[in-house]
Amino acid sequence: MRLKTAMPSSSSVPFQAHGGVLYLDKHGRSTQGTPVRAFCFVSTKEKDRKVEGLHFLRVGMKNYRAFLPLWAKWLQDER
Repeated sequence: MRLKTAMPSSSSVPFQAHGGVLYLDKHGRSTQGTPVRAFCFVSTKEKDRKVEGLHFLRVGMKNYRAFLPLWAKWLQDER
């Protein structure tokens, strides 16, 4: 799991739990009624307050526990 390359820079919008989160099944699709195998966090990539693209960070279930404290620390450091 490479968090440093996957995390957006401080000049972009951070991944936020209340925003773009996709719950993915074993095929990597967001399908209602199927077991969740991974999360996909989505945020905008902005320049001069204009959206230029999207950041996607996919985290599998077995890596989620390792990811969560690193993500929380990153959010804390961004304040």
